[in-house]
Amino acid sequence: MSMSTPPPGWYSDPEVASGERYWHGDHWGPERRERAVDAVSQPPPPPVPQAASGQPSGAWAVAISLALGVIGLVVGYQPVTLLSGSGILYVGLALAAGGVVLAFAMHLRTWLKIVTAIAVLLVVANIVTVEHSLSQKRHEIQNELSNLG
Repeated sequence: MSMSTPPPGWYSDPEVASGERYWHGDHWGPERRERAVDAVSQPPPPPVPQAASGQPSGAWAVAISLALGVIGLVVGYQPVTLLSGSGILYVGLALAAGGVVLAFAMHLRTWLKIVTAIAVLLVVANIVTVEHSLSQKRHEIQNELSNLG
């Protein structure tokens, strides 16, 4: 993904309407000045995503999103019993869904959105199947107990 940025220079300060701020080509500098009265002001350049800004860089976002999808899929297919319940499957669903949300929120590649969405759909399908099976088992146990009493 190639992103074109404006060249270094003085631009309208995005924080101070009457001033200008120096754009270094990839980040705003601390240099500020008052806008000259006769100067033609250029609009500020768009912000450039930076790893140092607290947001994960593209590679990290891809890795995290993919990891969430895979871990969610693995957790979403854990064996469950009537005693253990199916809560762990919902944890897997939440993890896989987190991968999808991150992929869409960070505008990551389409293949990653599809892979994480498929992971969510597989976990949902497993949850539906397991919940149905557990419900049938509960019903069978209930019938057996009512036949005893």
